[in-house]
Amino acid sequence: MLLQFFLGEGELSFKKEYKKEVLRILADKDIPFRFTNGEESFSFFVPLYRRRSLCSLLEEVGIPFEKKSITGLPRIIHSYRKRIGIPIGALIIGIMIWLSGRVIWCVNVEGNTTVSDGEIIELLEKLGCGVGDTYRDIDFDVLHNRFLMESENIAWIAVNMNGTHANVEVRETVNAQEKEDDDGFYNLIASEDGTVERIAATEGKPVVEIGDTVRKGELLVSGAITYKEIYNRYESAAGSVYASVLRSFSVSVPYEAEKKTYTGEKTVKRSLRIFKFNINLFTNSSNPYRFCDTITMYKQVYLFDTVALPVYVKTTEYREYGIEKEHLSEKEASERAMALYREELRRVVGDASLLKKTVTKEASEGEYIIRCEMRLLADIAKKAPLIISKEENQDNKETEKYDQNS
Repeated sequence: MLLQFFLGEGELSFKKEYKKEVLRILADKDIPFRFTNGEESFSFFVPLYRRRSLCSLLEEVGIPFEKKSITGLPRIIHSYRKRIGIPIGALIIGIMIWLSGRVIWCVNVEGNTTVSDGEIIELLEKLGCGVGDTYRDIDFDVLHNRFLMESENIAWIAVNMNGTHANVEVRETVNAQEKEDDDGFYNLIASEDGTVERIAATEGKPVVEIGDTVRKGELLVSGAITYKEIYNRYESAAGSVYASVLRSFSVSVPYEAEKKTYTGEKTVKRSLRIFKFNINLFTNSSNPYRFCDTITMYKQVYLFDTVALPVYVKTTEYREYGIEKEHLSEKEASERAMALYREELRRVVGDASLLKKTVTKEASEGEYIIRCEMRLLADIAKKAPLIISKEENQDNKETEKYDQNS
């Protein structure tokens, strides 16, 4: 019965006087059939793939007949042939059922704080462990090692399969400051030129004094400490050295400029991503506008709002704009320059304290310029590795043993 439904049957109607002759032809050609009787006619239902050859044979022997209904799946397909969404949906469901027990449906990431889920998922996909990949072919030990070789921010990773869901657990590497402390000893050097105002060293020995003028890269606090002028002891210098520094910047706004003006026209195109297959739901794939902003969004499909499916709806929106020439007055240019100046001022000052600043404004022939010079109180201490020779390192280890025994 199930085979009959998928293959379909075709109905042929005859007058009753041809019943015996039709039965003989069906028997000779070994054509399976079933029939129904009417008052003046009878009907045979034969497999749809045999109906055409049977009709040709009946026409040759001169038996009149009438083609009637089609049953089974072919009838359903024929009835909905103009509704393209139904066969596409049936195809999608069939593919998903076939692939459901073989491939990864979704990837969940846990244990990350600074590294984004997207970055981890993208690298796993590059290594062959993404949505749509056959997980039975993955050697997870090799995958873990390759991932750690590719990523500098992940120290440990484990991918565990729960059905068709890949659950990823990661541990991030320690931050740069912690790594420095573990790797060896450090000095503090000047990150920029300045005059020392205050020293707050918590580790190491300061080699500058208040009032000293230092240059960028000059040693401020040493991690090498001489003990009773006999031997050196090493540690990582830490703390802050505040200095009076000079910083400057300038911003400018031209009087002739170009600006974007949105026309209000937009085009939205959608496509489906099922596992690794992309299905476009539009016919024209070209960019419809000469100038436009492109916004792309991905939304995963959930079954009953709880079960994540390996189906994503990609929506791409094109917003058209035109390019217009814009002439600014001196007042308009100055207002825009002030907005840029405030933004740059916040960036340049940063964590420092502003002591003094001088601002000059200039309306030249083609642009409006704002220049700023500042004196700041800033922490200029920056860590730099302390280079120790092998002989000095050996002496340091022996000194540490001597101190412990004492």
